[in-house]
Amino acid sequence: MATRTTSPFSVSASPPAAGSTVSSTPSLPDLAAVTLERVSGAFPRGLVVERYAANSDAYDSLATPEDSRALAECLLAAMATPATGAGSADDGGPWLLCPHATGTANFSATERAVMRRLRAASELGPGSWAVLPMKPMTGHSLGASGLLDVALMAEAVRQGRIPAAMRGMTAPIEGVSLWTGGVMEPGQRVVKTASGMGGHNAAVAMRVGG
Repeated sequence: MATRTTSPFSVSASPPAAGSTVSSTPSLPDLAAVTLERVSGAFPRGLVVERYAANSDAYDSLATPEDSRALAECLLAAMATPATGAGSADDGGPWLLCPHATGTANFSATERAVMRRLRAASELGPGSWAVLPMKPMTGHSLGASGLLDVALMAEAVRQGRIPAAMRGMTAPIEGVSLWTGGVMEPGQRVVKTASGMGGHNAAVAMRVGG
C-alpha cells in the first residue's frame, strides 16, 4: 500500500484557493467538482490548498479497518511539510481537523484510533488541534462527500467565523477538544479527511490565507 501526495498544479506553482464553487451534473449524480484558482498578489481571507494525500486499503466493500493504519498514514502525509517530512505533522498550527464522521459504529472506532495515532505520531501537543465534525450538521446523504465540507469550510473562513461543533457532541478521545467556534487567523490550518466504500482514503491540508 502506498500513500500518494501531490501539490496542486506543480511543485513551484503558488497554491490554489479551494472551495469557491461546487457543482454537480444531474445526469451524473455521482460526480462533483470544485474550482481552484491560482493565487496572485494579495490573497483575501480564505483557504489555500497546501497538500493532498490519498491511499486505499482494499479492506472491505463497506467497512473500514478499525486499526486505522491506512487512514492515519493518509492524514499524516497531508499534514506533513518539507521540514517535517511524511509521517509527522508541522507544529506551526494550531490545526482544525474536520473528520469524515459518518457516525457509524465501525467508522467511529476507526476515526478515534486515527486521532490516537495522530496524537502519538505527530509533533502536535495538547491543545494545538481541535475537531469539527460537519456531517452531523449536513446529514449523511447531503454530506456524504468530503467536498461539501471543504466548500462550507472555505465559505465560513471567507466570512470570518467557523461555527462550533453541534451541541450535545462529546470529544472523540481524551486530550482532544471539539471546536467551540470562532475565527481562524491567517497561517492557521485545516485538514479534511474523507473515506469511500472499498477503503479509499483522502486528506487535504489547507492554510488560512489573508
